Amino acid sequence: MDKIALVTGAAQGIGWGIAQALAGDVTAIILADIQRDLLAERADALRATGTKVHFRCLDIGDPHEVDDLLGWSRREAGVVDILVNNAAISGLRDGAKVPLHETTQVEWERCVAINLSGPFYMARAFAPGMIDQGWGRIVNISSAAGRTFVPLASGAYSATKAGVAALTWGMASDLGPHGITVNAVAPGRIETPTGAAVKRSSEYLDRIPRRRSGVPDDIAGAVRYLVSDAADYVTGTTIDVHGGLYMGP
Repeated sequence: MDKIALVTGAAQGIGWGIAQALAGDVTAIILADIQRDLLAERADALRATGTKVHFRCLDIGDPHEVDDLLGWSRREAGVVDILVNNAAISGLRDGAKVPLHETTQVEWERCVAINLSGPFYMARAFAPGMIDQGWGRIVNISSAAGRTFVPLASGAYSATKAGVAALTWGMASDLGPHGITVNAVAPGRIETPTGAAVKRSSEYLDRIPRRRSGVPDDIAGAVRYLVSDAADYVTGTTIDVHGGLYMGP
């Protein structure tokens, strides 16, 4: 695929899994994350496989940094064709859920800035380039916690991830006439460094029909499909990837 992809939150976990899955399918990939040193290591690892890689330290919750990323990426790589908005924070405190009435204003605003405003800033910045060429793919990473009640998830996290699904509908409606599809993927319990810090009960897996946690490759496979030509008529939808944790309309 003669395309350029950009993945946020690409230094670890789901983002790193997505980056690895897409790297062999595109001409070049841009990795963005707030963890500069780890990001550099990931870029070197992909380059060792023959992939053309660019990377940039980014706080997705800062619109000025997003605008700077746009200009830098144009100079370094060209127009971004595929955007994966994966970067997020859990809204947990020391690995535990924070009751809404104990959530500080700083915690709430940071969760909103990263999880919901960040994907908006990124789409606003990079969609015009896709519009100009009449083709693009945007995939937003939501969560099962934005689809149904998940006891382990904080209220702030659940609210922002539900917002990501709604934002996806709006993006799909506005950008569809320009040849751009916009979809979301809603992971359930995925084995990542962030997920490993979550304090959960031993009964949690019993609620999942597949009786296992997911892995980043499970999410990467869904993303890989959504950015492919096979999904050209798929837009404005959320694909649930959580082993059956949530089943409903």
